[in-house]
Amino acid sequence: MKKILSISLMALLVAGFSACKKNNSNSNGLNPFGSTNPTTPTAPAPVDPLGPMPDAFTKKAVIEEATAAWCGYCPNGAYNMKNAVEANPDRVYGIAYHDGDVMSDMYDAFTTSSTADLEARYSISGIPGGVVNRIEASNNYNTWGATAASELSKTPIGGLGIITKK
Repeated sequence: MKKILSISLMALLVAGFSACKKNNSNSNGLNPFGSTNPTTPTAPAPVDPLGPMPDAFTKKAVIEEATAAWCGYCPNGAYNMKNAVEANPDRVYGIAYHDGDVMSDMYDAFTTSSTADLEARYSISGIPGGVVNRIEASNNYNTWGATAASELSKTPIGGLGIITKK
């Protein structure tokens, strides 16, 4: 019985490896899915194209807030972040990192919490505190909207397109 199983397994392995073959050699370093002419290589056509590239990208801003449910001043930070997001729909996004409550982040027990990490990296002295586009940190939540608006007025340096399955 063991001999039959061994022979069957060996036959499957041989059949599997012999079925695999390389369609196109890539020894010249060109994209094997592009042009067949090695002197004029072209990129392959996307499977689901995004459409034409825009002449200019739209600048976005992200406000990251260090907060906690037990913090008495934190609703003011959430309110100001919400106002900045609503004033610039699809351009300003808000993220709240909770510390020491049931809404705390998903970091595991072996790392620091994201709130502590945010506070340490950007010299936020307590909660509520925040940073806009990871550039300008402030414990004054009244300035987050103006800082986000200032970021939106800058020229973006790039863009990102994502293709998702339907």
